[in-house]
Amino acid sequence: MSRRSVVSVLILILMIMSVMPVQNQVILEDNEIVKLANSEPQLLAGAGSSSGHVNSSFIESTFDGWVIAGDTRNDLQFGSFSLTASSPFNSNYDADMYIAKVGDDGQWAWAEMPDASNGLVFLEAVSKDLSGDFLVGGMFVGDVSFGNYQISSSHFFGDGFLAKIDSSGTWLWATSFSSVNNGSNQVAGISTDISTGDIIASVTNRGETNYGIININTSDTDVVLLNVDSNSGNVNWAISTGGIGSDTAGDVVVDMAGKAWQLAATDGTFNGGGGNSHQAVSNQDAVIVEWSLSQSGAVVTGVMGIASGAGEINLASDIELDVYGDIYATGIFKGTINLGGQMTVSTTSAQSDYDVFALKVSSMNSNFQWITSAGSNDFDWGYAIKAGDNGDLVVGGIFSGTASFGSDYISSNGNQDTFVAQIDSSGNWDWAETIGSTNYDNFGDVAVNLTGNYSSTGSYQGTLTKGTQSITSTAGLDLFVVVIDPSLNADADNDGVNDLTDNCPNTNNPLQIDSDLDGDGDECDYDDDNDGITDNAGDDCPRGGAWNWTSNSTTDFDNDGCKDATEDTDDDNDGIEDSEDGCLSSYNPPRDWWTSDENNDIDQDGCRDADEDMDDDDDGFVDASDDCNKVAGTSTLGLKGCIDSDDDGWADSEDFCPDSYGNSSMAGIIGCPDTDGDGWADINDDLPNDSTQWSDGDEDGYGDNPDGNYPDHCPFFSGSSVIDRYGCPDPDND
Repeated sequence: MSRRSVVSVLILILMIMSVMPVQNQVILEDNEIVKLANSEPQLLAGAGSSSGHVNSSFIESTFDGWVIAGDTRNDLQFGSFSLTASSPFNSNYDADMYIAKVGDDGQWAWAEMPDASNGLVFLEAVSKDLSGDFLVGGMFVGDVSFGNYQISSSHFFGDGFLAKIDSSGTWLWATSFSSVNNGSNQVAGISTDISTGDIIASVTNRGETNYGIININTSDTDVVLLNVDSNSGNVNWAISTGGIGSDTAGDVVVDMAGKAWQLAATDGTFNGGGGNSHQAVSNQDAVIVEWSLSQSGAVVTGVMGIASGAGEINLASDIELDVYGDIYATGIFKGTINLGGQMTVSTTSAQSDYDVFALKVSSMNSNFQWITSAGSNDFDWGYAIKAGDNGDLVVGGIFSGTASFGSDYISSNGNQDTFVAQIDSSGNWDWAETIGSTNYDNFGDVAVNLTGNYSSTGSYQGTLTKGTQSITSTAGLDLFVVVIDPSLNADADNDGVNDLTDNCPNTNNPLQIDSDLDGDGDECDYDDDNDGITDNAGDDCPRGGAWNWTSNSTTDFDNDGCKDATEDTDDDNDGIEDSEDGCLSSYNPPRDWWTSDENNDIDQDGCRDADEDMDDDDDGFVDASDDCNKVAGTSTLGLKGCIDSDDDGWADSEDFCPDSYGNSSMAGIIGCPDTDGDGWADINDDLPNDSTQWSDGDEDGYGDNPDGNYPDHCPFFSGSSVIDRYGCPDPDND
């Protein structure tokens, strides 16, 4: 990985500030919602100096710990291991470098410092090779010894170097690249070609340099790609590329297809040949150079420019490959980055706003896939990016104030702090953590080990606290190592609850309500009350009532998920409340679903007419003997159970006088008033007050019934006789 030292940071800041005015920090409103991760670290370790500052710039994983490296001008103490800074240039620079290993238990296993008593050394890159040994590179002046291996530079412009140290802290070799005629070079990135085991180094070159027996002479500052034998340090080949203007090298990675992906920066035209070029419009653009490697050399096959606008700037700090061979980069920008195809990010309008960017390039077609940004209204920088085996990536850097990472927010503990954040392969920020003291803190690097834990290193001053653990610096800035288990921050549904404790890890459920206490939150529990009825497919009472019970024919007659005893006011689900239901549980389940209405339950008694109700109209007459079983009625004479408006026992349909009470039954006149009760309706009864007479044909007042009272002896002749007989003519009225 490329070096992100304090010196480089200050140079870039000064360059940016020289072309862009700075305003005061913009403070977020007090009511800003801040959501952040703050996990208990798996390891929090520190080391430092009793006499001044120390910078930690790099970290790599081992099978049982972590290797840390950086620059210093002071003596250092790593547990029981003491390192003495010896460069005569330490009064002006951090001119000594160190490398040390800390175990997973927090104990320092070894520490080494090259002898720079006759020179100076700047560490710019650290990488782990295929055998688990470590490669370091950068720039040096004078004589520097790496154990038994001394390298020398005859001028003060600086030469590049590579050195190798094994996993036990023993130097294996060191080599340098000699510039002549006031030229200079420095190693900026290191990787390993998986197919050959050779070292691939990224170098910034100015002027003329001898890379072993290969001479490269550039008219200005360009980039070089080196192939170096991993066992001896001998240069196999060296290729330069660049263009008009200043082109500087960054980190480099090599994929399994034999391609190298090199970061660079240009303030002019970067021309890799073959039509592969990028013209910078901004003060400085980052570029990703695609190389096709072979045993004899390399050819530039693509140049992807990370473009900003006029007066703007961007710098890519680190590059990484994931397990699928896709390429990722992170860095810093101000203004706008436009990758084409609507892939654009912008900082806010604040002049002091510098933000983090992260992007992805497809290994399949070498096209940009996405770009995203993060940051505050102040100075933020993505220094490092590393991929895990599960496809997620960890990004680390610095920020101030309150910074947003997607929907997550983190706040600094004071001044400038460092951050570690996870981003997925689609460019979504998963979480972010603050790492820092209340003072000004610097960031170095991130790494991922075989168990998937993330490590972060940098420098802090004062007391740094993570979770329940704390470390305190001795004098000035000390280095820190923090190891984080990303699963403790995992929040796939972005509800603010860690996946390890989230009862719905893939469904947003911030309140964590679990009605049946079965461990599955209601938002993702298909059966919230654990009654055996699915919430969205039949359960009318999914939550808020009875829970941890089983729906069956005894507890839930209608199988609607509402417990009959406490929740269900309509046990058979027919639309009739239990208190009004005459057939509450008379049907043996399973039953067809039905709802009581005027067609299937005429009397609305909750008993289905077709098969439950024996008196559909609820008139007291069973349907079998009810001549009007669909209409309630009280008739008892003739038709039974039909409407009888005058309550005389006769159905209206048979009643000749349906609105007048009567018991007439003679001559087809039924149900009309019959005063004398002789069966003849008054309207047809000539003698309505004599129950023995009803006909008086001659209308003389004497009935025609010979057996009745006062029978008419002359029924066909009107008469008034009353002595010897009734109703015969009596002319003399005697």
